[in-house]
Amino acid sequence: RFNAEIAKNNGVPEGILVDEVIPLGAAYKAGIKKGDIITKFNDVEIKSFAELETEKNKYKAEEKVEVTIYRMPQQGDASQGEYLTLEIVLGEDKG
Repeated sequence: RFNAEIAKNNGVPEGILVDEVIPLGAAYKAGIKKGDIITKFNDVEIKSFAELETEKNKYKAEEKVEVTIYRMPQQGDASQGEYLTLEIVLGEDKG
């Protein structure tokens, strides 16, 4: 996870770093990629995996949610990335 200190030192937002995306899973289908930082789940700021789990568990499988991510550039300064809001249809495993 990118806590406040790590995020500040790297010029990126606080959030959850995606280290794996399961092929054909809900996150994969929504366009989330390895290296993205999840910053919001349905407009709720996410700063820890526990917060993400709490928010995901409020929804049922097949419900649509919006996830805001920060995508770092392929090369160069990590602070030059972009925010994207992606729609995810939750799977049985909630994501």
